[in-house]
Amino acid sequence: MNKKSISCIILLCALLFCACEKEIEFKGDVKKPVLVLNGYLTPDENVTVHLSKSRFVMDDHTPYVSIENASVELYVNGVLKEKLVYGNEGNYAGQYRPRIGDEIEVRASAPGFEAVKAKTGIPQAPVFELADSTLTHTVKDVSSQFTDDPGYTFKQWEHVNKIRLRLKEERNEENFYFIKAEHNLYDKDKSIGKELQKVELSKVLKGNISDTGNPLEEVLWGEEDSGYKRQLENIFSDALVNGKELFFNFEYYENLKTVMKRPDGNEEIINAGGPFTKEYVIALSSMSSDYYQFVVSAAKSYNVDENPFVEPVQVRTNVENGLGILGAYTTSRFVFRFEKYAEGGYSIQW
Repeated sequence: MNKKSISCIILLCALLFCACEKEIEFKGDVKKPVLVLNGYLTPDENVTVHLSKSRFVMDDHTPYVSIENASVELYVNGVLKEKLVYGNEGNYAGQYRPRIGDEIEVRASAPGFEAVKAKTGIPQAPVFELADSTLTHTVKDVSSQFTDDPGYTFKQWEHVNKIRLRLKEERNEENFYFIKAEHNLYDKDKSIGKELQKVELSKVLKGNISDTGNPLEEVLWGEEDSGYKRQLENIFSDALVNGKELFFNFEYYENLKTVMKRPDGNEEIINAGGPFTKEYVIALSSMSSDYYQFVVSAAKSYNVDENPFVEPVQVRTNVENGLGILGAYTTSRFVFRFEKYAEGGYSIQW
């Protein structure tokens, strides 16, 4: 192949790749911005909602703008309860704390926008209780982790607390749930740390069997390891478990103390990690239907957003004349405390 032929091929390739890039002018309708109302209501907190202005679908770089001059009204069971007061960054709060069974409606208006409103109901708290618990102690030799001297031995005292919790499901009622767990650490009564724990239904539901004879975690999630399912690992509906008892299994491990034994036979506690109190909280929440559908659709939408070969997912909204979600949840909590002393002793409080 001569030089002239090679030059022609290079020129054609350059033209080909240049032709692949073309700016396409957007010819659709640019809709007028609307109010975006978001609120997640619970009997544990006063009513608070957030207001912002919607953003054009193709404008990825403009930040969301909070609405600061709105009139926001709270209705409880059809009766005006109060006007919510603006705080900061688009947040409006009231003095009313919702009650189970309340129908909550929020109406909002602001200059330049069409007025919006949204409704939700405060669900019943799930019946979530202790079914069983076991505490297992072990003592193991960990000398190899500390020394090569055969004259010294190191032993570690541990325990594993297995907690089995029961959810009593009501038959012929559509329910939606999310579960979470956290550890809170206290020095006497002073909080010194908090850590949210990852909860995976596929693990904590092991041992539950569905009507098909399959383990329940397989029925709920299947074998597909899609992105949105991983994001919803702690959220589920009762569609496949209606009227059944569900059991959740948790395991908590504690290193109680490490003891060193010298060649002369004397022993010394070298690691007890106390004194402190660790509080374990396992919380199961009932969600309103709209809240559940919003979370699921938002997760699906997020995961297809970057894939040009997948149809976009419409995110659930229950805001009339606007966007966003007014959802509700009610939580039941199982709490126990683990008291650890400086010398390696402990006690557990349910």
